[in-house]
Amino acid sequence: MMAVWAGFKGWRWFQLKFGTTWGSYDWYEWDENIISITRTPGGWVAGAPLTLTEVEDKLYCKRCWKHYGWYIKNGPPYTLSLHLDRLARKHGVRIVEVNVGKGKAKGKGLQPFECCNQRFNHKRLASHLQSHEAAESKTEMDTQTDLIWVEDNFQPDVCWEFEVKDGTWQAFLQEVQDELEGHYALLHPLLDLGGPNQVTITTNGFTYEINFKDMTQKNVKTNRVRLIRRGQQPNQKILPMLAEKDALVNELREKNDALAKEVEELQGLRAENQRLKTSNHLDHDQKMRLVECWRMEQQLSQPIRQSIRESDPVYTKVKEMLAAACPPSHINSCAFMRSNSLKIVSVEQVHNVLLWNKYTARKDRMRKELANAVIARCEGGLLELPWIKLEEGLNESLLLHGTHSDKIDIITQFGFDERIAREGGLYGQGVYFTDESCKSLQYSGAMASFGAIAGWMTGEVGHIILTRVLVGQPHFAQGPMKSTKFEPYIDESDPSKGRCNSVLVQPGTVRGSSQQQVHREFVIFDNAQTYPELVISFRVH
Repeated sequence: MMAVWAGFKGWRWFQLKFGTTWGSYDWYEWDENIISITRTPGGWVAGAPLTLTEVEDKLYCKRCWKHYGWYIKNGPPYTLSLHLDRLARKHGVRIVEVNVGKGKAKGKGLQPFECCNQRFNHKRLASHLQSHEAAESKTEMDTQTDLIWVEDNFQPDVCWEFEVKDGTWQAFLQEVQDELEGHYALLHPLLDLGGPNQVTITTNGFTYEINFKDMTQKNVKTNRVRLIRRGQQPNQKILPMLAEKDALVNELREKNDALAKEVEELQGLRAENQRLKTSNHLDHDQKMRLVECWRMEQQLSQPIRQSIRESDPVYTKVKEMLAAACPPSHINSCAFMRSNSLKIVSVEQVHNVLLWNKYTARKDRMRKELANAVIARCEGGLLELPWIKLEEGLNESLLLHGTHSDKIDIITQFGFDERIAREGGLYGQGVYFTDESCKSLQYSGAMASFGAIAGWMTGEVGHIILTRVLVGQPHFAQGPMKSTKFEPYIDESDPSKGRCNSVLVQPGTVRGSSQQQVHREFVIFDNAQTYPELVISFRVH
């Protein structure tokens, strides 16, 4: 196979193949305009042998052409840019014979260009031609000069681009586009012949391998591969107009988005305003009905449990209160009550006139019973809620009681009942409360309390009842009190001094078998000393 440069006709490729006569050989030329028997474009066509008078330059066999093509075209250090190539043709630069041997396989130290009876390498040729261009006026490009490696039918309106993101393309710098088009013009006719399909270029300090067959570029340093494409370049005269229109469209789009956002916000404010109007009317009506039932000391038609809206600040207050009621020293399953995995599902306010009247009556009696007594203060206790006023002289406290969903209706309607309390209670047969949320978690249904998964979160909704409790004069337990069914005497040696009002079990109390109490607990033996305030439903993820 050999290559022939035929001036304005460009490169022509010939191959010596078996002829039509036995033992003879004929020259065949590659023609892209025919369809081969495999239905693919291009094929070899038999033609008359060429003579040197029919071509304007030398012939190159396939091996020599590879050396020549590699030296001249492959690699940025030895490649003429398209602009420099045009200047070379304009000023009649010739390529002289060079010895591309093993020692100089990469063209190092060679000066293959001749102009003005001088020899130049690539860099010196660029300076020489630029000085010529500055001194001489432009003349018509000579298409009949010696071997030129860029086709004369170069199209300046072609645009080379690389893919930045999926579907987004960015044009190469103009000098890189010129270089790519020059390489493409030379190598494109050879791709189907198994000829070279890859060149190397350098731009912006990075070196890339360009593959014209796969239409890709590969960063030599990072090995990152991007797609490239060759397309039609827009008319340069309309580019500023397009850019101006694009900028205007973007500006209008941004304004439209801003207006749409404002409209959405206004619609949201209008809807919220309407909701608040309706809500305020309902709230006022509901509050008046509640006042009326408390004023008449009758439940009337008011439900005992009323849900509080999730937007109400009480949800945040309750969550903060439960988190604060879990001691920092408690770990493992206790720590769930302090974590972000705690979610308040619902909060219900209890309005039970009968239970409240019973509770206030017991408070009045206790106030008289303890009028002259010295009451031991209870340490700890939950944070107070703003609307709840507690009487410190009676050790009135807000405490927690964990329970399952099937017990909530009974408790909120009829109150806590110590008569049905478990007889095997460690500190007596009473109703147990605590001021530590992690203790009430154990009985809320949100945590498994027995079996192989004891201590694990079940994922179910748990329930805690926030309760007003009249602790009064407490009896401090010194150990287990399983047989106790009533409040202990204030003085065992003198029953006439009366009984205590509750049993208080402090952390560290010996439970038996060298075990110690971990959580603080309160035991109440009279349900009139309790009033359920809030039913808190929660979930721990």
